Amino acid sequence: MASRPSSRKSTAASIAAADEAPATPVRSTRRSSSRSRATTVTTTSTPVVVLKKVPPSSSTRKRSSKRAYEEEEEEEEEESELELSESEAEQTLTQTRSPRGVAQSTVAPAAAQAQSISAVPLVPESSDNNVLPSFIRRTWTSLLMLAVFFAVIYAGHPALVALVFSVQVLMFREIVHIAYSALLKDDDKKIPLFRTQNWFWFFITVFYVYGRLARTVLHIDIPYHNFISFALVQVAFVTFVLSLRPKMYRTQFSMFAYVLLAIVVVVLQSTSIIFNMFEGIFWFVMPALLIISNDTWAYIWGILFGRTPLIALSPRKTLEGFLGAFVCTLLTAFFASKWLAGFPLMICAQDRLTFQHPVCQPSPIFIPQTYELPFTIPLLGWNSLEIAPVQIHCLYLGLFASLIAPFGGFFASGFKRAFKIKDFGTLIPGHGGLTDRMDCQLLMGVFVYVYYWSFVVPRDSAAAITVDSLAEAAMHLNSTARSELIRRLTESLAKLQ
Repeated sequence: MASRPSSRKSTAASIAAADEAPATPVRSTRRSSSRSRATTVTTTSTPVVVLKKVPPSSSTRKRSSKRAYEEEEEEEEEESELELSESEAEQTLTQTRSPRGVAQSTVAPAAAQAQSISAVPLVPESSDNNVLPSFIRRTWTSLLMLAVFFAVIYAGHPALVALVFSVQVLMFREIVHIAYSALLKDDDKKIPLFRTQNWFWFFITVFYVYGRLARTVLHIDIPYHNFISFALVQVAFVTFVLSLRPKMYRTQFSMFAYVLLAIVVVVLQSTSIIFNMFEGIFWFVMPALLIISNDTWAYIWGILFGRTPLIALSPRKTLEGFLGAFVCTLLTAFFASKWLAGFPLMICAQDRLTFQHPVCQPSPIFIPQTYELPFTIPLLGWNSLEIAPVQIHCLYLGLFASLIAPFGGFFASGFKRAFKIKDFGTLIPGHGGLTDRMDCQLLMGVFVYVYYWSFVVPRDSAAAITVDSLAEAAMHLNSTARSELIRRLTESLAKLQ
């Protein structure tokens, strides 16, 4: 009786069989039932199996059919495994016989692919040919933006408000355009007034926040401002519901939530920057300068000494760049704040929308004071320091700008990875879109607003009230309240004399 061949052939056996003279392969024969008998006739070339079947009895017919079904399944599995092993043998034979300098296989094994993927560094090594032109382009663009920035500052508060509003419009356009390209494609043509609705929501939010700014800062009251804002929201809401179309519900609601999130991120956060600048342009310029300083020093330190990846969301960010920027940002906060405090344009609050530069008495936080040290500084022999309180405040701003604000950039990086894009736009050469430069500024502006009204104003509450602001507020009182105010002021001034 001839032995049954194994179901698997080894790779080495297949290679050896391929090198020798071709022979007819031997297939494993189907196993017969318990009542079958087999007689094997052997020849000089290929063994031939002659089967003589004996009909099964009626008692074993059911069991034999079940067993035959199981044997058929088993044979199919063995044949598939045999074909798989033969294909592996042919692939290995092709690899071993391929000439030098030619790829060994067109299909890389899964393990090799995983190893190659894991071997890719998180921080790609850029050649000098790519780094130098990029650095020069970014430098010239940054210098141009700084020149425009300081020119707008010198123009006064109306120019600054126009600048912030332009930034809001461009950022909202960049963010929403990404959703148009990724989520909608051509589906927006099927929805009536789709893009108009999104911009309508944007301008409703702008009307509301700028109306509150006019009332609280500039003392300009818009009649029925809150009611008009509420009515516009209801119009936008009803329009959205009426525009819903079958088979587009999920897309429309996804885009609706996306637009509202963009409004919160862009409009509401950036409006806090306008509130800051009317308390003194210093509280607008200094935070922006700290973010620019941190981003610049992180780029320089990363190029020179960057080796250790910082976060997977931004592969080019390094730990060395992060730490180097932290130290340099604190130094910038300490010394630049003292320099900016010497300009009246920076430190004076403004309560009207005018191009004229404000003039005021410096607030106590901008006046240098002498602080005694508990020890003497070696080599210098200093036992006291003369610094302005605002320099201490700016150190806290520098801590936030270097430790927390960069996560606004990481958030933007994750957002871009989610939509598989490199930049938000191409408005700024070498930097990408405007959102790529403002992601950290928005977070910083909100922090400065909260910090100023939490820690700066209580220590300097007298500077927050001016004669002009008091007179302007009195004009909004009715005749009875105005007479009561005059009586109380007269009594208070009489006591002071």
